[in-house]
Amino acid sequence: MPMVKISKYNIAFRLRENTYILYNTLYNSISKVDFELLEAMLKGNLEDIPQDIRSKLYNFGFLVDDELEELNIIKTMHNFEISKLYSAFRVGLTLTMTYACNLKCPYCYEGNLTQKADFLSKKDIDIILKFALNHQKYFPIKRNPSIDVSFYGGEPLLNWKCCKYTLESLEALKRKGEIEDYTAGFVTNGTLINMDVIDAINDFNIVSMQITLDGPKEIHDKRRITRTVKGHLTL
Repeated sequence: MPMVKISKYNIAFRLRENTYILYNTLYNSISKVDFELLEAMLKGNLEDIPQDIRSKLYNFGFLVDDELEELNIIKTMHNFEISKLYSAFRVGLTLTMTYACNLKCPYCYEGNLTQKADFLSKKDIDIILKFALNHQKYFPIKRNPSIDVSFYGGEPLLNWKCCKYTLESLEALKRKGEIEDYTAGFVTNGTLINMDVIDAINDFNIVSMQITLDGPKEIHDKRRITRTVKGHLTL
């Protein structure tokens, strides 16, 4: 085993008497240690720690090579993340197409908001996409962004006309070279999926349809109720 020292990024939390949680913020390692072991580490008395324990502490990053400059690891990680950012400039948009919903689930956190009939309009979408495109001026390397859209609600498919307009607009921006690419996904209860929606899945870059189910039919139908208080799905 090489000459070692204590990592600068260890943090100890007292769990109970004579028991501590040791956490390393650099390597995301966690271990339960007693006070004697922690005291030996804090005082730098590493020779007092049994060899097998020292090896384990070393393997998890609580002890590091004596000549290692850990800050250089952080700098390398930072540069790597920055390089990923530069190579893939993406703008994420969550579009609440409407708060309205065709269901009346008793646990819905949106409550009375679902009774509001406000819908995003085509004009709203134009403004939002222009906002997304303008983000490129804040980016260090001048390049066109990719846009990731999540259609949300309420029930977004109640405003399907505007959802489809958004997809068509993104496709047009890609053809004109104003964006590198786009993806789209829906969070939906699935009750309004029809052939027009299915065709759009095939025609546009829709990568996900998150359809919410509450379990088997007898549980699902008790919770996912329509406005007429009936279960809405046959499983």
